[in-house]
Amino acid sequence: DTITLNDYRGKLIILDFWATWCGSCIAKMPKMLELQEKFSEEIQVILITKEELAKALRFFSKNNFELTSVVHDEVFNRLFTHLSIPHYALINKEGIILAATSSDQITGDNIKNILNGGIPKMKVKIDRDTRAPLLSTSNLPIDRLKHHSILFEGQLEGFPASVDLRNYDNITGISYTNMSLSKLYKTVFRKLYPNHNDKRFIVEIRDSTRFFYPTTANITKQEWYRDNLYTYEIIVKKERRKQIFDYMLNDLNRYTQFTGALSTRKRRCLRLVFNDTPLEYSNPNAGPVSGQRKYFEDVPIEELVEFLDDSPQIPFPVIDGTASKGKINIMITHHFNDLESVKEELNQQGFDLKESVEEVPVFVISQKEKSFCTDQPLSINLR
Repeated sequence: DTITLNDYRGKLIILDFWATWCGSCIAKMPKMLELQEKFSEEIQVILITKEELAKALRFFSKNNFELTSVVHDEVFNRLFTHLSIPHYALINKEGIILAATSSDQITGDNIKNILNGGIPKMKVKIDRDTRAPLLSTSNLPIDRLKHHSILFEGQLEGFPASVDLRNYDNITGISYTNMSLSKLYKTVFRKLYPNHNDKRFIVEIRDSTRFFYPTTANITKQEWYRDNLYTYEIIVKKERRKQIFDYMLNDLNRYTQFTGALSTRKRRCLRLVFNDTPLEYSNPNAGPVSGQRKYFEDVPIEELVEFLDDSPQIPFPVIDGTASKGKINIMITHHFNDLESVKEELNQQGFDLKESVEEVPVFVISQKEKSFCTDQPLSINLR
């Protein structure tokens, strides 16, 4: 059977452009279903995705949104052009396009106002081309660019929260749009110090409301986003691409009220030590067959320490307390349940984890003494 938009003439049609990977699109779907049920005789919501039928069916099998859907679309996306999703187009009862807008404008009050003959009070969605540099005009000689970085404070309307690479003939770069400072600093930390995991990312600030969304505050996330998201872009010559995240850290430290730097702190840790049980290699064919196993066969003990340190079930940094230069052969469960379960497996094979307080390298986020930012260079030990 074939259905056309004309079959819904006489109703307010809401075209909802989405994708299975778009978290904001999916978060809005319960509200769209609620609107469809509330105004069932007067509106028709139509979900539209360019993705294949099989992918859409897998999504709907896990998410019960009983809404009319168009999949593998090649028509609506061409007729109702847009650069980002979620995207909504509204067509009135006479078939006239009323608005192209964003999710926060699709509310019960706005829909009721349109149905009662009122003028739509919806902001037009601003679409940005995230593939282009944030500041670019057609007459700039991009091939002669040596260095460019820019930092915006506050949510940029029309841009999604995204990471976009910049690659041209002889320049390269990266753009982070509408990200919190915590995400930006953590990105820099992970890129500059890949051997340190997030257990060594420490926040020591007095007022965290500019850094994290305050869950106890009397404002919504959207209200917090408006003032506390940041957008950063950097473009450099390709021969300097390895320095991008050094530059990014310097810019964040200079132009925000925070600084991030590698330092040392006394931290609660777990030391991997030998116990009184003789070292015994677990036969791969022995024991229960359920659960994925991790084998350490004839490897330095540092590999076991790194594995334990990176395990999310262990809440503290793990350090080597064995002072051993030899190699080991042991087996432990790859995805163990908690700290006690892995300690039990280690105990059976000659090891233990003991709590201690140690000086360890950490990446510390601190707050500047003054609330304003200085243009003076900051002296920071990056390595």
